[in-house]
Amino acid sequence: MVKQPNQNLFNKYIFFIAYIPWLVSWIFTSTYFKDTLHPYFIISVYNLLGIPILLIAFICRSKLNIVNIIVGLLVCGIGWRISFHNDNASFVFYTLVLLYLAADLQFKQLIELTFYIQIISLICIISSSLIGIIPNIVDSSYAGGFFRARYCLGFTFSTYAPNYFLSLVLEYLFLKKGKKLYFIELLIIIFIDIFIYSYTKTRLSFYMTLGALIFYYLAKKIRPSFFKKTIISFLIHYSYIIACVLSFTITLKYGTGGDWLEKLNLLLSERLRFGKLGLEQWGMSMFGKSVTWLTDPTTYNYIDSSYINIAVCYGWVLLLIIVLTFSAILKKITNTNQVLAFVLVLWAIRAMIDPQLFLLWFNPFLFLIGKQLFGNNLEGELCTQ
Repeated sequence: MVKQPNQNLFNKYIFFIAYIPWLVSWIFTSTYFKDTLHPYFIISVYNLLGIPILLIAFICRSKLNIVNIIVGLLVCGIGWRISFHNDNASFVFYTLVLLYLAADLQFKQLIELTFYIQIISLICIISSSLIGIIPNIVDSSYAGGFFRARYCLGFTFSTYAPNYFLSLVLEYLFLKKGKKLYFIELLIIIFIDIFIYSYTKTRLSFYMTLGALIFYYLAKKIRPSFFKKTIISFLIHYSYIIACVLSFTITLKYGTGGDWLEKLNLLLSERLRFGKLGLEQWGMSMFGKSVTWLTDPTTYNYIDSSYINIAVCYGWVLLLIIVLTFSAILKKITNTNQVLAFVLVLWAIRAMIDPQLFLLWFNPFLFLIGKQLFGNNLEGELCTQ
């Protein structure tokens, strides 16, 4: 059955109402605006509205595909179980509701919407910190054998601004659709990257942004037939599985001997050590555990690898859904949308060292999971984008 235009419009309005305030609220939870704007209150209201919104979405799509509805109920049911009595995972159920709600919307429009909200928010937050409306706190960290003084640029932690900027760059490269980056575009991106790094001293995001620009340029020079080669297609298709396995293997091997692991741990700002401590202390379960994160330098225990973080906090069931679904998506699009495949592979690599893979306010490419699990004609839509 073909959906009527007014039904499409209704679904879009429901999604906008469900998504935009929630997205803005989550962005501002990690800033010093949180004490005046109270974003957690808005989020708590939306968490309560999750089930009614999901019911509306099911009713709107009930005449289209009964299989999608069954899969939606199953996956969102898993999300509800993960969020139940887990302070760190309250957003998981609502995120899956949004993925279902957006399954029939244009993916490019979803990325554009998130991109503009992120960039407006980032400009507002950073400029407010620089002119004194909110604090520009300085914290310190030890990495690579030396201490660093790092400005937070209005955020509660110094890594947030560079990580948001890296997300913006990846989204922008997707929206360019393989077109040439003009010199002025490169100049602006590199200038902002250097500016943010000069304040935050966040090395990994700084170099990944530069690396993304370099690889985007090189990818334009590669013939499409290159992606069809057996080893290349294998690495692309299974990049999330490979990255996930590598993350666990290297983290678990840390501390068992080998100077290279110690050097890698220092290069990664102690990520391997904290990841292993987290696995030893909390382990993994089907639906995750409520973990108390400590961010004070003397008691810091945060797990930065997305794969390990998800397995510990939200459970190995959700980790499998994410990794296997992204793998299925890459199999579908590698030969028809190299730019999107390139961005997704960069996200797979980024997720090894940063925790934002399943945070929709950082990673709107999660909407692909909804389109793969709950939507129709993913391959046909993305071939034209």
